[in-house]
Amino acid sequence: MDGEVKALSHGESHREGHDEGHGKCHPETHDDGLKITFDVSNGIDPERAAMMLALTRTREEEEAVKQVLSRLRVRFAVTEIGGITENLRSKIAPQVIGACLSQGVIRKCPSHTHALLHAILEAERGLMMDASMSGSMSLKIAVTTHGSWIAVAIFGQSAFHVLTNHRRAGLGTMHFDGAGGISGSL
Repeated sequence: MDGEVKALSHGESHREGHDEGHGKCHPETHDDGLKITFDVSNGIDPERAAMMLALTRTREEEEAVKQVLSRLRVRFAVTEIGGITENLRSKIAPQVIGACLSQGVIRKCPSHTHALLHAILEAERGLMMDASMSGSMSLKIAVTTHGSWIAVAIFGQSAFHVLTNHRRAGLGTMHFDGAGGISGSL
């Protein structure tokens, strides 16, 4: 295997003599290739959590990250979408909102939908900057919430032609007010 990403939760250790700290990253060499380990034992912000989910390449990687995020009480939703860039602009927000509602990431109320929509639009702006309108995209979108913050990460491939394929990413975040926050029960 070329590489692996492992997220650690509280109580797990990846090597002796490891420096404790929020968000530390430690490259390690193993017989099977390279591994990057992120220490999240002191918690994780929703922006990093969303980006980690969006960057997963396989269902196994995604499930491993989801298990750690669940232990950290981070809510999440993941969806995928693809198509011609100009058509995607009108499809991303409804699909992401639907995924978040069906997976219990947000409540069906104006303040939650409004905050999510702003985070989606911010992530789209980063992703779509200089994107060809007639090109195609294949995207993975992850949404995470923790406390009174929501984050949307979009990662994927875009191409005008098969020979011009390259990766793109976008990240958006929005704050919920204390009264309408996500941290309570749904």
